[in-house]
Amino acid sequence: MQPANKQEWVHYETQKPVDLIERVIQLSTKPSDLVLDAFVGSGSTAVAAERLGRRWIAGDLGRFSIHTTRKRLLETEGCRPFDLLNLGKYERQYWQGVTFGAQGKPLTQQALYEYLDFILSCTAANHFPV
Repeated sequence: MQPANKQEWVHYETQKPVDLIERVIQLSTKPSDLVLDAFVGSGSTAVAAERLGRRWIAGDLGRFSIHTTRKRLLETEGCRPFDLLNLGKYERQYWQGVTFGAQGKPLTQQALYEYLDFILSCTAANHFPV
């Protein structure tokens, strides 16, 4: 199955056309809004949000999905710098240990609050008091 716009086809079975996602984002957000796509798939939402100047967070458990999205974003003209955090379970435990000092032990309450504060800071949400 290929989308109508064959130029953007990245061989991702559930891929949606970027122009369709752009219309949805334009109708439902303002330029300063944050767009969240928790199941990023081929990255169409992240690409559409980037093109429209929206802030965005995109996540997925699949490595192919993450790599496809990153490649599409890097090919997007005028793409702003972005971070790629791999926080699958295998990575999240290592990252928590290195960043918050757990090193294979359960997180202390203080480290847990610091971890939650970091996650919330990625979305500019209110922080937990530490």
